[in-house]
Amino acid sequence: MKSHLLACLLVGAAVFLSACGTSVIPIAGGRSGWSQEQDYKILADIKVNSLNVRHVSLKTDRCPSGRREHLELSGPIGPDSSEVVARILSRLEKCWHTNKTNFYSPYVFLNSSGGFLLDGYALGQIFKNAEAHTFIADGQECASSCAIAFLGGKFRSMQGDAKIIFHAPYIPSGSSIECRSKSESQAMKGYFASFMGAKDGDFLFDRTMSFCSRSEGWTINSDAAKLFGITAK
Repeated sequence: MKSHLLACLLVGAAVFLSACGTSVIPIAGGRSGWSQEQDYKILADIKVNSLNVRHVSLKTDRCPSGRREHLELSGPIGPDSSEVVARILSRLEKCWHTNKTNFYSPYVFLNSSGGFLLDGYALGQIFKNAEAHTFIADGQECASSCAIAFLGGKFRSMQGDAKIIFHAPYIPSGSSIECRSKSESQAMKGYFASFMGAKDGDFLFDRTMSFCSRSEGWTINSDAAKLFGITAK
């Protein structure tokens, strides 16, 4: 059981909390949450089948408007996730730097056991276009196509005991699966290299292709992700 002492992490201008016995508003799918002082407001709480995407606003002194908006995604990665996230990210009010020429990357918190590979690629491209900061919070898990999408963030972070899980692409075949070979998965190798560079991308590709399972994969925590170049600041 976790300590009852309060653990705080400053994310941008928002106090990000992780504790037991402390009154916090939890991030979707995680154990961490937001302080009541952040004046947490849900601007939209979108549910499509098993997918839940929250559009959230928090009070902050960093943004000229006095508030900063982010997304919290929990559920399968598929056409719905790509479409919902693309639409909301396009509507987020930007938090501009004091120079008024650059803006802070919008946070997208991810909690998903996976979904379809092509939709993971599409969501990653959406994150790239939006210059998003993808984040896996304490208690959240980002697996399979979610891990693919996570790499699209301009900035990528994990906190606490967050997990990210990679595995080789496969095609369902009755009660079993047919794993794709390395030669059949060159698009994934190129995708990894485009966001992580050739060295780290090739390493991740080799480790990813070493695991082929519906429910398991190469599972790493926040410190390992930093070591292997998966998270970046």
